[in-house]
Amino acid sequence: MEQIDISVIIPLYIGKQYCYRLLEMLKENLMYKDLYKDVRLEVIFINDYPEEKITILGDDFFRVILIEHEKNLGIHASRIEGVHRAVGHYIIMLDQDDLVRENWLYSQWHKIENSNTDYCICNGWVDRFHLIWENDIEFDKKVNDLNYYIQVNPIMSPGQVIIKRESIPTEWRENVIKNNGADDYMLWVMALKRGYSFVVNEACLFYHTPERTRNSVDDKKMLESLREVKKILISSGVLNELAFQKAHVNIIEIFEKRAMQSLDEKDYMLWRMQKKEQIFRNWLELKLKNVELARYFKESGIQEIAIYGMGDIGRLFYQEISMSGLLVKYGIDKSAKDYERKLNIYRIEDDLPEVDAVIVTLVKIPEKLLEKLHSKVSHVLYLYTIIEELKEQEYISKLENSKNL
Repeated sequence: MEQIDISVIIPLYIGKQYCYRLLEMLKENLMYKDLYKDVRLEVIFINDYPEEKITILGDDFFRVILIEHEKNLGIHASRIEGVHRAVGHYIIMLDQDDLVRENWLYSQWHKIENSNTDYCICNGWVDRFHLIWENDIEFDKKVNDLNYYIQVNPIMSPGQVIIKRESIPTEWRENVIKNNGADDYMLWVMALKRGYSFVVNEACLFYHTPERTRNSVDDKKMLESLREVKKILISSGVLNELAFQKAHVNIIEIFEKRAMQSLDEKDYMLWRMQKKEQIFRNWLELKLKNVELARYFKESGIQEIAIYGMGDIGRLFYQEISMSGLLVKYGIDKSAKDYERKLNIYRIEDDLPEVDAVIVTLVKIPEKLLEKLHSKVSHVLYLYTIIEELKEQEYISKLENSKNL
């Protein structure tokens, strides 16, 4: 059998739609700096949704294996089966909707080879404009600290990690969790407890897609998964109850608090959700009437803008305005960085370049930040106000047209 350097394991659940994109993405990675000349790759798909039949063609660049489950077994069982079938020296566990940069494999493989460690973890994006670890979080100093992992899971997805196959603990393969969500967290804890070494790759290579955010396990389900993991860690002798009690705060307590938020927090979250829903609903109504937001700016003589707030609303606003011919000169956000490397992002404390207007996309902005923004730029507008004004103009226009009939 041909020697395999890296085995990429990909569980699928209603995942047929992602297969072609994944294979093309992996092929692009092998083409980067002719990596295919040095690295032999196999891709193992595990279809954990029997109702969907999948056919995957082989590829000249790597071997493709498809495992079909007769019943749904869950993501942990699927990953374990992939590990058992894998023959690569290194293992990577991708999720079906993951995106990675073209240099992801090249960077991860060279980093783990040169550092002679068991696990290599790269940085990446939570969404287009936000990093998983910010520059001021020195994760490299905590990456091998087991107590840190008892408090929080700093690794968003196993797709960030390349692993020596021989360094996957037996306990992780023998104790299958039933509640999806925390099997990767269990792997990190077991590996650290068994003395395997971790290293950080500072490069931003992995993208936690917006579709993942919509379909991800909620806090309540994650809490159940973490509780199951805790039982396994204790029953298998990896940790004891004291290890959780000694931690200043542990990850289970964090999710308990998140799953049982105070009424005030719930009320605030509900208000924000309703406000965002109202903005999106009015925005959609305008688009259905072929009214573009760019019209407002063009009629106001605004050609260059900056966007304050690069969250869900800010990202969609940027996409629409960028297609209109207007220039989005930069964004303002304390923790954002552009995944596509097209937009400069500043903090409110920075010297802000001149623009015709700064558009605030946040639902709510603290008074102090608002004062600081007004002290730095001369023209500040609010997206929800612009949308309401355009909607009002359409209403008035409709009334006038009806009078003329």
